Amino acid sequence: MNRKRKKIKLSPSFNKQHIKEQSINLESLIKPFTLFLLILYILVMIYFAALPSEKITNPTVRDNGNALHVIEFIGLMFISALTLICWDKLKIISKSCIIGFIMAALTELIQLFVPGRSCTLSDFLFDLLGCLTFWILGGIAGIIIMLSILSHWSEEDCCKCPS
Repeated sequence: MNRKRKKIKLSPSFNKQHIKEQSINLESLIKPFTLFLLILYILVMIYFAALPSEKITNPTVRDNGNALHVIEFIGLMFISALTLICWDKLKIISKSCIIGFIMAALTELIQLFVPGRSCTLSDFLFDLLGCLTFWILGGIAGIIIMLSILSHWSEEDCCKCPS
């Protein structure tokens, strides 16, 4: 009944290859997932932009419309930046801002045709403010992280010149 199991030794190259294959598989899953998230978020934005005003019964939504525009577009910038980082690492800020501008214009144009809703310049500007807020907060966070890293370096580490 007591059977001894044989230990199979794998060569180091097999392990490295196996790990490399796993990371490639993970990468191939992340890219479509981020694109799916972006498309889903845009569809949800369009859905809510197309809701007639009588369907919006929550007083919190009615009273805080401008703040919700900013929050909605901060979310759009986050998901579009994440998607662009996975797909194309060049000009992330400008490309995500173009997405934000198009979505701000599109949601306001949709509201022209929805009963009880209107297309307003102030809503459009609050949408763009959400885009700008995301990148300003991201820039501040980047500066804080950079300063934190630099504070741990000594002058000797930074100024070493090869002899």
